[in-house]
Amino acid sequence: TVFIAELSEVPGPASVAGMHLETGAGAALPATVEIFASELRLVPSAALPSSGLVRLVLDPSIVDLAGNGLAVGATFEFTTADATAPAAPTIPAPPARFLCADAVTLAGFAEPDRWVEVAGGAGAVRGRAASDGAWSVAVPLIPGAIQRLAVTSVDDAGNRSPATEIEVVHDCAEPIVERVDASASGFAIQFSEEIEPASFAGSILVSGAAGAIDGSVALDVDRATFTAAAAL
Repeated sequence: TVFIAELSEVPGPASVAGMHLETGAGAALPATVEIFASELRLVPSAALPSSGLVRLVLDPSIVDLAGNGLAVGATFEFTTADATAPAAPTIPAPPARFLCADAVTLAGFAEPDRWVEVAGGAGAVRGRAASDGAWSVAVPLIPGAIQRLAVTSVDDAGNRSPATEIEVVHDCAEPIVERVDASASGFAIQFSEEIEPASFAGSILVSGAAGAIDGSVALDVDRATFTAAAAL
């Protein structure tokens, strides 16, 4: 951002001290001032306050080359744009990672009255956070695919927050047993996909001619092993 004051004639070198920038409350803002022909150009040394009032002040110490000062100073007011991004939305209770559903509902909190946008599913969706910051949107899912959902908050000036990321897998296919390998100590079972541990408990029973065979069962993602208590 450059503030330019066009004067009626070339200003004297001391004039650079007669131009400054301040906040609406009167606090000075750091800046440099240079002379270009008949112009005084002020360049802020740091980012201007977001969505606030700033004043450009020209005082009578601005002089021409003969030392004649301004008859009267001048003040110009400007309102800066909102350049502050909202905070990232939060999702206190993320959904299950694996789902068999057409859509997943995400809910959480964001800055009040901000848009909450979700990309990465079958289509981008958005909803407005309520006055208490609560929001909820239904995100359509791509069948049979991993959905890497990016949830952001956007204010009315277009500033976008960092993304809160959620991964959801659309899975309506039944798992199948692809292979069973036997050994003297037990069996190894390879499934077609990752198995939910809670559903696996008590699902494998091994028996022989004499009845049930004691042993332990372990699950590692998509592979289960049964280790017999004694050699088979």
